[in-house]
Amino acid sequence: MRAVFLADAHLAAAGGPGYGELISFLDGLQAGRQSGTSGTSGTSGTCSGSPKGSERVPGTSPKGSERVPGTEPVPGTSSPKGSEPVPGTDGIYIDELFLVGDFFDFWFSKGEEVYPPFREVLDRLIALQGAGIGIHFSEGNHDFFLADYFSDYLGMEVYPDWAEVELDGRKILLSHGDTISTGDLSYRILRRLLRSRFFYRLQRLVPLPVLFTIARLSSRTSRELGGDRSVGLAEEFHAFAREKLIAGFDAVVLGHCHLPLLRQHRLGGREAISATLGGWNFHQSYLYFEDGTFRQCAFQRGKYP
Repeated sequence: MRAVFLADAHLAAAGGPGYGELISFLDGLQAGRQSGTSGTSGTSGTCSGSPKGSERVPGTSPKGSERVPGTEPVPGTSSPKGSEPVPGTDGIYIDELFLVGDFFDFWFSKGEEVYPPFREVLDRLIALQGAGIGIHFSEGNHDFFLADYFSDYLGMEVYPDWAEVELDGRKILLSHGDTISTGDLSYRILRRLLRSRFFYRLQRLVPLPVLFTIARLSSRTSRELGGDRSVGLAEEFHAFAREKLIAGFDAVVLGHCHLPLLRQHRLGGREAISATLGGWNFHQSYLYFEDGTFRQCAFQRGKYP
């Protein structure tokens, strides 16, 4: 079983941060699937593997120099030899794709009508589904009410909040993660309002062009109230994840904090991992799962080692 987890692309318009890289990445998934290299490991860019312990978050190290995301392997938990390219073909063969919240900077749809700048990406997701890849969405604090379109029209899976999935016998807890931190009351009030049945019914009455204008404004407000995605937030997420691992999960995968960090935990004779996904719009990072093993990877456009 092979899967990719990515989050926080914050798609709003063609040509935005990370947009071109995302198109290339999705094309690589399609190419890998079409090549039928199910017996060959393959990722695009570089990955950290064989986790041994915690790593510093990029750009926050109190010692030494910083790494530039997208030019070196994304730090997570690394082998003694560091990060190494993973052999591949002209793409990445996967079975499942998990989009862990804020894939879109906002989302509204009516029937099959969607925000036009999203069409190019949507067409690629539909093609991936047609090639046999399972597409799974976790709703984030920017993109919700996804089921009307992705489940009802496309048959993709949508998780409104928390989800438990199993890959190769490993029990994984999955969520965007924006409800973990309880300190920002104003944000939590806004989140509850925007996801309420009242707001859902209200937005169904408004013409889509008006909704898209409102959505861009509410998206910026949500980002402001959500606060800085700091190292402290990542640490809070990993502490939360550890409690879930102690409770019996084998892995916890979260988005929202925009910092790529993979950690291994040894709990009573078993090994488990916690992962926060870096923001695609900043790092073009993703989590790669293959045969029970997780690796943090950085996509390099047009490069398939």
